[in-house]
Amino acid sequence: MSISLPRAAALLLAMFALNGCGGSGGTANIRVLNVSVDYSTVDLYLDNGSTNTATLTGITYGALTDYKGVGAGAYTVEFTNNGVQSSLKSLNENLAARTSKTYVTYGNTGSFGFLEILENQDAPDSGYTMVQIIDAAPDAGLIDVYLTDPAATLADSSPTFSSVSGGVAGSGFLTITQGTYRIRVTGAGNQADIRLDSVSGLSFANKGIQSIVIGGTRGGVLVNATVIPQQGSATVIKIGRAHV
Repeated sequence: MSISLPRAAALLLAMFALNGCGGSGGTANIRVLNVSVDYSTVDLYLDNGSTNTATLTGITYGALTDYKGVGAGAYTVEFTNNGVQSSLKSLNENLAARTSKTYVTYGNTGSFGFLEILENQDAPDSGYTMVQIIDAAPDAGLIDVYLTDPAATLADSSPTFSSVSGGVAGSGFLTITQGTYRIRVTGAGNQADIRLDSVSGLSFANKGIQSIVIGGTRGGVLVNATVIPQQGSATVIKIGRAHV
């Protein structure tokens, strides 16, 4: 079947319009969780080649910022100490329209880093929830993460996530039954080496999507955790208790 030139031109223009809607133009939402003890206050800059703008500033240790809407497009994402221009770490990224992302900053002096949480995952089926581990505590070594009934003993439990390594991409999402879970972190393969215990349970919502961010402490071995529902507010777990 042949297509007339005017009709072909119209189809081509429509394709360009559709591609434009999904690519450049529109807004991307970004925010930052800072779990670095040594870099206790950081700034995020976005450089699009013509301007280098401080987009999120004064991000203190343990804080999760509100979202900042930015124009979709290609940027150099750069982190600095608060009020200092020299870069701690940078990465070239394409921030797509209608997406949300959380940057997790971590690391001791001389080893600053950041990881990303993409927050546009499809929800699981009803009755289930999705969980991933973001390990931003490389000094703690390999760890096991247990998600159990609050009353369950470690001796009768198996790790939900085993031998998780710090400072790398996330563990990948695991789909589990919705409900209330106690979060415990141990050294890999050693249930007696308890690094964190939420003690009480945290509710993981029906069709929810959670990222559990493991953060380092001054001693380097014990850890904290921040539970972030997709595009939601954080719950911080430290020293045997949870608070929002």
